[in-house]
Formats: sequence, C-alpha cells, structure tokens
Amino acid sequence: MQDFSITRQNMINSQLKPNGVLNPLVLDALSKVPKETFVPEIYKNLAYLDESLEISTGRYLMESMVFGKLIQEIRFDPEDVVLDIGCGTGYSTAVFSKLVATVVGLEENQHLRDQAIKNLLHLNVDNVAVIDGSHNQGDSENGPYNVIFLGGAVEFIPNIIKNQLNDGGRLVAVLNKENVGRGIIVQRNNDTFTQRDLFDANIPILAGFSSDVGFVF
Repeated sequence: MQDFSITRQNMINSQLKPNGVLNPLVLDALSKVPKETFVPEIYKNLAYLDESLEISTGRYLMESMVFGKLIQEIRFDPEDVVLDIGCGTGYSTAVFSKLVATVVGLEENQHLRDQAIKNLLHLNVDNVAVIDGSHNQGDSENGPYNVIFLGGAVEFIPNIIKNQLNDGGRLVAVLNKENVGRGIIVQRNNDTFTQRDLFDANIPILAGFSSDVGFVF
C-alpha cells in the first residue's frame, strides 16, 4: 500500500519549493491535507502528480504547483474569511481551513458538493461550510470576504464577484486570455480594484467562466 505521507512530502520538496513556494504556513497546510482523499479511487495513486486531476467530467483539481504559488500570494491573516469558488471535492477548502478562521466552499455541481461535505466531515474539518450556488455569481449573501479563490482558470472575472471583496480583500485566479493563462491577484481598495500579474499558468477552465457563457455583472 502506498505511503501517501511520503509522496505528499515529495510534492512539497520537488514541485513546490523549487518553484518558489516557500511560505512555511502554506507548506505546513499542504503537508497536513491528504490530497488522495479528494480524488476518485482510480486516481489515488496519481494524486500528487504535478498536473490537474480530473474529479468529474470537465472538472479538475488544480495542479499543486499552480495552487501553491497562487495561495502563497494571498498572505493570509488567521482571521480571514475565504470564499472558495468551485471547491470541487473540497481539497482547496480543506487547505484553507488550516490557514484561516472560516472558509465557505461554493460548488454548483451537486455530486461534487456532496463529496466535498463527506470528505471534510471525514477529516473533522469544522471551520468550513459548503454551499450551493452558481460559480459566476459568487456568494453575495454571506459576503463580503477577505479572500476569494477561483478554483480553475477563468476567461473573465465578473464584477459581481469582485464586489464581494471587503476593503483590502484579495482575489486570486488564473486568467486565460486567448489560450494564454496568467496567475493574477486582484486587491480591493475602497471602490478601486488593482490587478497584478504573477506567473504563467495553463490549467483547465472552471465551469461557468468560459467567455461563451457571457459576462455577468
């Protein structure tokens, strides 16, 4: 039987640290969450490969290197409240639960949402809530949020989601323009939003964020 604690540490040593993910809090959180719990049974032995893993038709867990680099840029405060859009089977939600006070995982796919709830309960994660909702609408009802994370590449970021950040809030995502992906961070200052490019990243588009679904404001 595979010892996943060893492969998890190998992920940190061979995929994350060489690519500049060095924040000890982020690395500690990633070392404590068993990624293999959040992938289908047939893919458990592949859970720590550095590539996006399919968890349902058209849905993926973000590759570890991209995920680690994105969340390192957030610079979490322990009191932050995070909105995890497209939380899938709950992996990113579980990681955030190790870093902040409260996490809301938003998932529009009922099967994945049910899996996320089951997985998080199994790991006794008690500072999260998984809710139903359209990815490209976010969660206005429970906002504003200190941090918003988009769990896949997007071709646009709706204003309705950016407006769910509180003053000083940060949003991280991979923005895909003409098939070129860039990790970005958006910060809100009063009613102004500033965007900074971070690094190249090509990952699958998150459901609800292809430009052919139309812009949502």
